[in-house]
Amino acid sequence: MPLSPPLKDAPPRPQITSRITSQKTAEIMYPHFLEWLQLRGFRTFKTEDEIKLYLTGALCHHKDSFQITKWFEDRMSVEADEALYRIFWDVQPQRRQNHQVEVGEWVFRNRIRFPAKKGDGITYHRLEQGRTARRTGIVVTVDPMTASAVVRSPSDKERAADRVMSEDVQTLVAVLAAK
Repeated sequence: MPLSPPLKDAPPRPQITSRITSQKTAEIMYPHFLEWLQLRGFRTFKTEDEIKLYLTGALCHHKDSFQITKWFEDRMSVEADEALYRIFWDVQPQRRQNHQVEVGEWVFRNRIRFPAKKGDGITYHRLEQGRTARRTGIVVTVDPMTASAVVRSPSDKERAADRVMSEDVQTLVAVLAAK
C-alpha cells in the first residue's frame, strides 16, 4: 500500500551542517578557538561576532573534523595543527546533540511522524555506492523525536540495521520473517 509523502508541505529535514546547528556549535567552540588564535598571535579577526561567523561558515561547509580543519587552513592561510583539529573533534558530540534538538523541533513544528510502527514491513530508499537502492525491512524501533526508525532485513541477518528517515519510506508491505 503506497504512502502519501509525509513531508509534502514541510521544509527539508535539517542536516548537521545546517546554519542553526552550526551557530549553536560555534558558540560552544568560541572560547577554545579564541585561545588557539591568541596562542598563535593570530589577529585577523576584530570581533567575537566575526570569529563566530567564521566558525559557523566552517561548520556549515563540512561534517568531518579533518575537512573543517582543512577549510580553515585554506581560508586563513594558517598552518593547521593538532590543537585546531582537536577543537573541532572535541565539539562533535555537542554538534550532534545540537542537530538532534534541531531535528526534534522540525519534527514537532511540522507534525512529522514515522509512517510505520514496530513490527511493520516497509520498503525504503537507501544510498549505496552512490546510487539509490530500494530495500525492504522490518521496523525494529521507532524514534518519534526524529521521525526515524531502525529497520532490519528479515532475510539478511548479517547486514547491519539501517536508520531510516520518514521521508525515505515508500510503502508498507507484508514481510514474512525468515526463520
